[in-house]
Amino acid sequence: MSMGLHDSPQLSRVAAPASEDTKSRMTLQTAFGKHIMLDMRLCDYERLNSLENCFTILNTLPERIGMRKISAPHVFRYEAPNPIDSGITGLTIIAESHISLHTFPKKGYAFADIFSCKSFISDPVIKFFREYLEFQHFDVFTQNRGYGFAERFENLPSPDR
Repeated sequence: MSMGLHDSPQLSRVAAPASEDTKSRMTLQTAFGKHIMLDMRLCDYERLNSLENCFTILNTLPERIGMRKISAPHVFRYEAPNPIDSGITGLTIIAESHISLHTFPKKGYAFADIFSCKSFISDPVIKFFREYLEFQHFDVFTQNRGYGFAERFENLPSPDR
């Protein structure tokens, strides 16, 4: 189920395939931004465990979805006390907000968050992650955020007045 303009702002769950997502294009007068949370499982171990692949994902995705990077990706390997919990975590700051990625290679899982005040469609994001992580199954959660934010500040005087 995708969220529309008049749906409640509660978290919605979209199960694969996400072909219905094109209906969830947001109108920024209604909400400030869209937050996509993508849970991927049965991913390719080597791709999940590659710092280079995770960097490439975070470096390439913003442009693919029409966003602007304001920082290079920051990607770190985490060695957990329990090796099965080890993985890679990365973040890219975009002008529109952020994109993050967390991988758990030994579990075959990855989690990504894309939050943006600029409208975007989830389907290309899902296809992009499938290309780079080769996941077999996924869940995508969509949350529109900042209801009323734009309207609340619309009539404030500009700082230079």
